[in-house]
Amino acid sequence: MNEEFELNGRLYRWVNGVWLQAGEYISPPKVIQQELNRRYGDRVKSPQPSASARHNQRRQDGRIWTNLDPIILAFIQNRFKQTQTWVTRDEIVVHLQEHETVRPFLEERYNETAQKMSLAQYIGNQVDWLSARFTQDMTDFQHLLEQQEDEDGKKMYRPV
Repeated sequence: MNEEFELNGRLYRWVNGVWLQAGEYISPPKVIQQELNRRYGDRVKSPQPSASARHNQRRQDGRIWTNLDPIILAFIQNRFKQTQTWVTRDEIVVHLQEHETVRPFLEERYNETAQKMSLAQYIGNQVDWLSARFTQDMTDFQHLLEQQEDEDGKKMYRPV
C-alpha cells in the first residue's frame, strides 16, 4: 500500500504489515503505532505487525547498545582527559540525557516500553547494561576501559 497517513503532523505508511515513518523507513514508537491502528486500521489489511516485523523490532532493540556504546566511550575518554578522574555512572546518565541526538533516540525507545520507571531511570538502566555487558565481556570496548565501583556500589569508568 502506497497511501500515506497523517498523525500529529507526520506521515506514516503501512508497509508489509508494519507502520513506518514515510521517507525514513523506521518504525514509530508503539504508542504512535497504536494510534495509527485505531485511526486507520480499518483501511489497511492487518493492523497487527507480522511475526517478522516483531522479530526485526526485537533485533533492533538489541542494537540500542550499538548506538550508545561509542557515545558513552567517547564521553568517558573526553571527560577523563579533562578531569583525570573516574567517570561515574551518573555522569554518563546526565550526558545521555543532555545529548541532542541521543535523548530523542532514548525517548523513542522508552516510549516503546511499559514505562514502569521514569525516563531518567530508563537511561540509567541502559548505562547499567553497559556495566553488565562489560563484566561478561560482551562489549567491543572491553580493552579500552577500566571499571570499578564507588563507595555506593555504582560503576565508574576510565580509559585504559
